[in-house]
Amino acid sequence: AMGPPGKLERDACRMAAALSWQISRDLVLKWAEVMVDAWIGAKRVGNTTPAPGPRPLAPARKSARLRNGIIKTGASMPNCLNAVRQILAAARFAAERHAAQRRKGRTAEPYVNHLLEVAELLARTADDLDTNLIVAALLHDTIEDVGATREELAERFGPDVASLVAEVTDDKSLPKETRKALQVENAHTKSPRAQALSAADKIANVRSIATS
Repeated sequence: AMGPPGKLERDACRMAAALSWQISRDLVLKWAEVMVDAWIGAKRVGNTTPAPGPRPLAPARKSARLRNGIIKTGASMPNCLNAVRQILAAARFAAERHAAQRRKGRTAEPYVNHLLEVAELLARTADDLDTNLIVAALLHDTIEDVGATREELAERFGPDVASLVAEVTDDKSLPKETRKALQVENAHTKSPRAQALSAADKIANVRSIATS
């Protein structure tokens, strides 16, 4: 069985989130497979304990299973792989739900670019990867903009993710000025993780205004 995640695992997980916004959606899954294979190879090279023979990769990958919408892995899998899969699952979910949505501005870039940027900001500024926070960053506008429900997110990604998304979701039935005022008024009542997510969202919005 694998031990607690070390620096290599944490770096691999952080890389998965930090680089995801630079990779086309069609290449994401293939890139994740390559990264995991590289991690396993590096683990073998660094292992000084004699082994009876090569470790088969295919059976280990087959240990992955779906439970309550969250992909779980067996003990024989790299510790970071579950985090990578959850982040990629959230990226795909967000890309599909926001497929018809574009950012405001002259470039009219796909909205998913904004979600990936927010997730990347959080991953790049954290010492340790908070997988659920990165997942929530990718999903943070799904309730507000594309009709997902808190219950749906909880079922697919877990209650912690759903709670984070709900914390940063505005009530679109209110006028825009009222929503903005409430954001300022309620900022101090949000959890530290939700505050970090809101801050990353605003930074990404300011960047977008400056460039487009």
